[in-house]
Parts: sequence; structure tokens; C-alpha cells
Amino acid sequence: LKRARKSGASFDGIVLHPPPVQTGGDRGRRTDAVRDLEVLCRACREVLAPGGWLLLAWTPWELDSEQIHEAAGFGVPRWVAPCEPDFRCTPQQPGLRSFAYFLPE
Repeated sequence: LKRARKSGASFDGIVLHPPPVQTGGDRGRRTDAVRDLEVLCRACREVLAPGGWLLLAWTPWELDSEQIHEAAGFGVPRWVAPCEPDFRCTPQQPGLRSFAYFLPE
């Protein structure tokens, strides 16, 4: 996303499904999806074209839906998909929730 912003690129849509914890990127810095969600979503907003969309697929349950929407910074999602019964939810794999956000045109 940093490279896209620096080059002036823009996208009609972005699918964001961050891993819960990742090491790498900026000088091997450890990123935490829960802690860094707001930063990740802001980086997406900076490269989305007017009217662009962000599909956020989210697994961690440390944040409830309201906290996710607040961190995303797009307002209320236009579309929400809860964890479907086809996917068994366990404490180790709590289930996938998806939210579709749109920027104004």
C-alpha cells in the first residue's frame, strides 16, 4: 500500500484479510491486525478511487463489529457477512466475518 500511495496508484477495490500477527515489512516490525487495523484501513482509503470499495475479511474476535467499523473509518458497512454454518467456529478458529465499505463518489 505504501508503494501504491507513493506512485500515485489508485484502486477501484481492495480485499483486505490481514493475518492476526505478522513479522516483516517495515524493518522486520511485528504487526498485529487487532492493534494495527485502523492504520491498515487508513492506508487502503488513501489509495482507493472515489466510489471505491474495501472488502474487509476479519477473523479475530478481540474486536466486536462496532469497533471494527470505527477502526475501518468508512462508517457503516454496506454489506455484512457473518460466519456461515459451513465453517465450524472454534476458540482456535473463531470464524470469518466480512464487511464491505464504500467511499463516496
